[in-house]
Amino acid sequence: MQLGFVSAVLGDLALAECDFDLAAEKFGEAAAICRKRDYQAGIAQCTSYLAAVAISTGEYDRASSLLQRALEIHDKAGEKHNTAWDRFRLGQVAEGHGQYTQARIEFEESQKAFQQMNTAVGEAWCLYELGKIALDTEEFAEAIICFEKSLFIFRTLGKVNAWVTLHLGTTAIYEGRFRSAKKLLRKSLDIFRESGRKNGIALALCELAHLDRLQGEYQTAESVLAEAMELVRQMESKRYAIAGLQEAFQLASAQDRHESAARLLGKLEASREEIGAPLTPRSRTEYEHATVSSREAFGEDAFALLREEGRLAPLDRLLG
Repeated sequence: MQLGFVSAVLGDLALAECDFDLAAEKFGEAAAICRKRDYQAGIAQCTSYLAAVAISTGEYDRASSLLQRALEIHDKAGEKHNTAWDRFRLGQVAEGHGQYTQARIEFEESQKAFQQMNTAVGEAWCLYELGKIALDTEEFAEAIICFEKSLFIFRTLGKVNAWVTLHLGTTAIYEGRFRSAKKLLRKSLDIFRESGRKNGIALALCELAHLDRLQGEYQTAESVLAEAMELVRQMESKRYAIAGLQEAFQLASAQDRHESAARLLGKLEASREEIGAPLTPRSRTEYEHATVSSREAFGEDAFALLREEGRLAPLDRLLG
């Protein structure tokens, strides 16, 4: 069993470093060792960790299947703590699929369970995810309330949480509070850089590029986005590739680089379809404006051809 524990620890470290292939390999090894010994609790735990990896890479259907298996074992054994985390991750899957009502149900149920068990860190993460749903569905005031409550709990626990700070910055962008947004995004970026979290660095850079684009600072946005996309390449995650592609597409359109924009749009659409991740309501206005702008620059037929080329092209070629 010691080997299984070591593999699980190595998997956890790889997940933190965004080496998703290695994380899946190590959690898989740990699960195999647990199966040989018929250690059901270990099997369920490793299966739940494998689901966390799948969520990070955007393999939402695989994550859902894994979580159902883990949940069955945890629920049968009466392991309330692990059951709550399984439901939390099911909420992340539903959120990734744009199923916000179901996601909210899962997070609220998990939050109640964590409150009953006095697990403050779990409650804080649930509030964070509920804030993300409110942000994505354009309920900005509700998003801020959830994020601030989450941040308060983390601070009470003596923890710094850059993810909450990042999404407070994103909310500020949509409310037009650009100075506050830049401050929050830079703060989250500094924390992510210090911890070496590639996914956090990449998302913070994407949001900073978004803010720079809205302020007409296109060269700065290009530089920031280039660093983000290099990290996306390293992570090999469609989930994070989508975040980068969306900003790359909208930046290209804003700069009147419509040929590049059309191809990037095609790749973005193909990536979303592949993992079943629809456009969030908060992103729709900017997205549609960029699409119309690039379509009008080429005409329907030429735009459609370039869009199709982008769908089939490797990501590296599009980003040049």
